[in-house]
Amino acid sequence: MCICWTLLCLALMKQVVCRSLVLYACAGGVHCVTGAVAVLLLCFDSALLFVPSGVASIDVSKLTAMKDLTIVQKTPLRVLHRRTLMDRQRTIHTMSTEAVDDQHFKLVLSSQAGTYIKEFVHGDLGRTLPNVGSILNTTVDIIELDVMAVDLDWPPSLS
Repeated sequence: MCICWTLLCLALMKQVVCRSLVLYACAGGVHCVTGAVAVLLLCFDSALLFVPSGVASIDVSKLTAMKDLTIVQKTPLRVLHRRTLMDRQRTIHTMSTEAVDDQHFKLVLSSQAGTYIKEFVHGDLGRTLPNVGSILNTTVDIIELDVMAVDLDWPPSLS
């Protein structure tokens, strides 16, 4: 059986709160790590975006109309020193928008695990296609990014 001793020690010292601490066979842990994209179904994110030309000059309804958008992302420049250079195909399932002011809007999206959201917004110098900037045909940058929820079917239910 594999136990994350660090987590267990922190929990005992009351520095971390644990829910559903489960002993599992090492093979189960390996599956969870190596099959992360298969196990981790959806990520729900909220981002505050900046549009220098102004929100009024773009049609954000293009984003909300798109469902199950397939994107291709090269390894982002910000993580290239620690990740393999490769193309990753990811899916943006849904997007919704809300105007904040003249130059900002909020984008709430659900995406496949492993999607680089920052790069999906600004395009990472053309390394992520399509991206929010290319869809709206303007320059868009990300100010804030919050992960609102992760739909993870792990750990197995306690019986």
